[in-house]
Amino acid sequence: MQNRQHYLSKSVQVLLIGGVAAILGYAIPFNTMVVIPFILVLMMLIYMRIVLESYHKILLFIILVIPFNLKIGVGIPFVNIFNLLWVSYVGIVVLRAVTYSEPILVKSPLTFPILLVVAVFTISCIQAKWVVSPYNFSAMVFPTYQKWVQWLFFYFFCMRGIRNEKQAKQTIIFVTLMVFIAGYFNIKDYMGMASSTKGDNLQRAAGLFGNANASACFFCSFAPTAMGLALARIKDWKMQIYFTVVSLVGVFAVISTYSRNGMATIGLLSCMIIFFCKVNIKVSLVLLTLVFLLASSDNIQKRFSQTSTKDIYGQVKLDYSVLARLTAWSKALYLVKKSPVIGHGFYSFRSISVEKYNGLMLKYHGSTHMATHNGYLNILTGAGIVGMLVFLYFIFSCMKLAWDIFSKTTDPFWKGASIGIFTGMIGLLIFNGSGIRFYDRRGVAYFWILLGALYKGHEYYEARIKSKEQKHRADNSENKIQKHKYIN
Repeated sequence: MQNRQHYLSKSVQVLLIGGVAAILGYAIPFNTMVVIPFILVLMMLIYMRIVLESYHKILLFIILVIPFNLKIGVGIPFVNIFNLLWVSYVGIVVLRAVTYSEPILVKSPLTFPILLVVAVFTISCIQAKWVVSPYNFSAMVFPTYQKWVQWLFFYFFCMRGIRNEKQAKQTIIFVTLMVFIAGYFNIKDYMGMASSTKGDNLQRAAGLFGNANASACFFCSFAPTAMGLALARIKDWKMQIYFTVVSLVGVFAVISTYSRNGMATIGLLSCMIIFFCKVNIKVSLVLLTLVFLLASSDNIQKRFSQTSTKDIYGQVKLDYSVLARLTAWSKALYLVKKSPVIGHGFYSFRSISVEKYNGLMLKYHGSTHMATHNGYLNILTGAGIVGMLVFLYFIFSCMKLAWDIFSKTTDPFWKGASIGIFTGMIGLLIFNGSGIRFYDRRGVAYFWILLGALYKGHEYYEARIKSKEQKHRADNSENKIQKHKYIN
């Protein structure tokens, strides 16, 4: 980045830091006690050279702490490692943008879709205030909306904070590193399980996320990035080995969850990446053989067989977990019919009681306050057909961004990263057919980081190639001029 003098005086910068900290202090945890420590931290960090010149490192630390959901505080509510890192990074990006007269909202193919989906879901969130109880709104609906929007807008902060191609690559590599670390915890959890069985006859590893299905969704969404990079023929053999190891850890981590949806999804995504990366037939056969051997495991077959059971009379019946989902979906469709256009309010499904479904939910799920277990029905219930169309437009805009880069780039790194992110989005879409992971910060935050790094990094790559081509043409022109002079 070019060295430029701050045209704002130090006193004005301090006031600006305080304003940013105050706004974020209210916007994120909506607790005034958080403002003072944020002001102090930002004032200390802003003039440190490592922050002013290498504040991208804060983004890398944020990537590392997301899955851990750290709650280590300092005796003041909402003040913990994660929030301090997040607000420090955002505050510095905002300050530098204002200081250097740079717009925060970087123009990109996702700028309009993001603003549109945020606007529609904001209206839906306001609508929910009159539908759900005040307690549920403050305890569940608004916090879910706030965290989701917080991370969705992080796409812009990543693009503004990433200053060169190297930093963009580092960001993507750090996300794959977290796939490896999270996978390690899943595998450790799985290996440490006793041979004794639980109610479903299988021990399911939950890892860092505390929930097997959430873990499976995480690996199905982000392990493909490592797979794409592993099969993209990167020249650096050390990186190839690293991405291959991360891919294998991610696949095994999905299997350790024994998520039926997860295992089927990761198998499909693996085949798609093999096809798009044009892996030679011998390697493809080896990879597909490994997938077949894993799929033929007794435990995996047992897990898929649990979709249905036989009663004492030999009649086939669906598993209670399946019946609970079908009941939730029926309730969701009932609510959609009641308000099909704009829905009932953001994330309000659990808060609305429908008497005729309560008994079945209690029987199959053990509670009447179960989730929809379907991301699409959850959006239809909350934001109606309008919200669903806007959200699908946003998701497919994300996929188009990744696909366009995959189609036109010739660089192996960006080709592997783009197809990995593209297939990861497909994994997220598939997984949300039986769960609600669109709003889970730890499940989707990396998508907005990856998309920001992918777009900005490839933009820097294209600028570098264009500069080389211009220099090459200029050198050729100079050589022709010199040759012409020599001849004359």
